[in-house]
Amino acid sequence: MKIKTPLILMLVSLLLFCADLFGGDFLIGNIVSRFYPCQQDPISSFPCQGKWDLQFLFVCFWIFVGSVLSLIIALLIRKRTDFVKKM
Repeated sequence: MKIKTPLILMLVSLLLFCADLFGGDFLIGNIVSRFYPCQQDPISSFPCQGKWDLQFLFVCFWIFVGSVLSLIIALLIRKRTDFVKKM
């Protein structure tokens, strides 16, 4: 298993997560709302762009977690095969 792919996925998802989280009010939610407009629910005070934004953050978070786990597994496999070759 290559280490570059999970590392790149981990860094990109972390960068997108931080850009969305610290980039302003519902940055990704506003971009998605331009292409897929949503109807504001009059009962809820939560903006409808927030739904898109939270879904994006959720997906980025799980991509990050999956990348970290696959990176750890790849490093453990590499360490184990190096140990077996030395014996």
